[in-house]
Amino acid sequence: MSYIHHIPSYRRHKSTGRAVVTINGRDFYLGTYGTASSRREYDRLIAEWQLGGRTLPAVGVSIAELMVAYAEHLKQTVRDSGGRSGATELSAWICAVRPVKRLYAGLPAAEFGPLKLQAVREEHIKAGLARVTCNSQTRRIVRMFKWAVSRELVPVTVYQALKAVEGLRRGKSAARETEPVKPVAWSTVEATLPFVNSHVAAMIRLQWLTGMRSGEVCRMSTADLDMSGDLWIYRPRLHKTAALGHARIIPLGPQAQDVLRPLLKAASHAYLFSPAEAEQQRRAVVHASRKTPLSCGNRPGSHVRRHPKKRPGVCYSPDSYKGAIDYGIRKANAARAVALGVAVDELPESERVAHWHPHQLRHAAATRIRKQYGLDAARAVLGHKSLAITEVYAEQDASKVEEIAKSVG
Repeated sequence: MSYIHHIPSYRRHKSTGRAVVTINGRDFYLGTYGTASSRREYDRLIAEWQLGGRTLPAVGVSIAELMVAYAEHLKQTVRDSGGRSGATELSAWICAVRPVKRLYAGLPAAEFGPLKLQAVREEHIKAGLARVTCNSQTRRIVRMFKWAVSRELVPVTVYQALKAVEGLRRGKSAARETEPVKPVAWSTVEATLPFVNSHVAAMIRLQWLTGMRSGEVCRMSTADLDMSGDLWIYRPRLHKTAALGHARIIPLGPQAQDVLRPLLKAASHAYLFSPAEAEQQRRAVVHASRKTPLSCGNRPGSHVRRHPKKRPGVCYSPDSYKGAIDYGIRKANAARAVALGVAVDELPESERVAHWHPHQLRHAAATRIRKQYGLDAARAVLGHKSLAITEVYAEQDASKVEEIAKSVG
């Protein structure tokens, strides 16, 4: 039959740009597509395959091959979840495996053991990562090998050995420690608001009132809101505890409704907070304040790069949201320095807008609610769950949350 004479073809892997050949149902990555070295690697594999009776010895995948396969798995997770959920995990995993790629890319995955995992962790420590972050990145690497075991790419003993590596403990390692997250003062937030765009300002106010997570406020759309009653209900499609089967319900009181009302969209599934829309509004304001006649200078739309490196997205991510706040803080301090006639670096600490991040808004909301209504009320509003909570307790939480939302949100 004709298929007996078929030679596996040299192909280009679309997503990575590398050369690949599939032999006996297994992909072998050869290097950069079109290079002489990749052709030599292809010729070597084909020769060994033919000499071996059109089969290759059963050897395990390399670390590099495992990382490529796992990256595709994470990307598929992002695609299956609508393009947002999992993107943060993929980004964090890429950072986690950089030392793995640098030190052990060519090593068979079956030979990656506890000592090598600890060597990777030392690289994270040298890079200045905090102890908690080092532990998180180590767990991400171990999860990759757990996934590899489920696909029969490595023996289960590899994963079991890696699990024996204990996490770094406070005061027992060279990794730096981080300070506990503290609530941000409203005066600091208020000083930042004039220096961020209207969408980011609305996100900040909404998070201050409700205590929702950054990811939850970034992904809001009109379709996620139940506006049939006096108290609006926001049900995030994707949230931190969704994989555990927990429902997340965020009530929105009168103040939160006032923040959202100008941003509601006719297209119900459009994101309420959009960098692209915010940029359009900024350009409209700049154009409205233009003093140069249209007959002179650059006409609207003419002074724009045809192929910019970055374009504003349709939705904020927690990282871009945090970046917008960081930019606002820098602008606020620059404005204060100009007002005082000093350089930004010489701005007195008492006049400086302190650095803060979105998660501190959640802590601030929790602190206010705990002070006024108690610890259990704060837990209910923030959506914290545990297996010990009973259905009766959950019903009590629901009524308590509605009462608090009408009062403070």
